Amino acid sequence: MGVRVVTRGHPARRPQIRFVSARSRRQAAATAALLDRIVDRDLALVRAMPVHQRGRHVEKLAVLVMLAQAYRHYAAGWIGRRELRRRSRATFDQLTAYIVDS
Repeated sequence: MGVRVVTRGHPARRPQIRFVSARSRRQAAATAALLDRIVDRDLALVRAMPVHQRGRHVEKLAVLVMLAQAYRHYAAGWIGRRELRRRSRATFDQLTAYIVDS
């Protein structure tokens, strides 16, 4: 059974109703769990670093935490696929900027 997602569209239009399939919810929850494991693993490495070198690494981990949260929101039916895609692209752009700046 899918979750009903109501999104706000144009004010003159009625809200769009979309269904998130159970399979999509499971995949999103699994992706969030994977991102959490990656963050947990890397957090141990960041803790071992000198304090003055942690800044950029902590920012990268924070971006991954926010992406995991977006996947959890999608799995719960609070955001739609389009918003999840937008947040994923923003995360990719931020991580790419970190790599280019390094």
